[in-house]
Amino acid sequence: MMEGSLMEREKSRIAEKARDYYLGKTGQRFNCAQAVALAFAEKGDVSPEEVRGYSAMGAGRAPDGVCGALFAAQAIARRETGRENGLLMDFFREHAGGVRCREIRRAGQFACVDCVELAAAFADRTVEGDRTE
Repeated sequence: MMEGSLMEREKSRIAEKARDYYLGKTGQRFNCAQAVALAFAEKGDVSPEEVRGYSAMGAGRAPDGVCGALFAAQAIARRETGRENGLLMDFFREHAGGVRCREIRRAGQFACVDCVELAAAFADRTVEGDRTE
């Protein structure tokens, strides 16, 4: 599990929404990738079709076995900013024990819900930061 202080620093409204979708607090549970996408869909940054596309990306089924939350966050941030940002990948490698779902679960540093929150918060900061520049 993530340290409380680290998680608190990474919190955002988008991250909280993503967490709620993942945990089913909205009435239906969604996988990690969908949870991140749905949080952004509320802002109009992600279409319903894109959210549906993420239904096949949870539980290590994103390309190359990458964490679904990480995959969705990277895709959303890349589309919204027009550029790659490797910082989240680097952070996951260092703190979560990898970028692939299997590696992260094996390392035991982050629970899936932590990955959802962290990935959503990072993408939110990346997108919002780009909009204010």
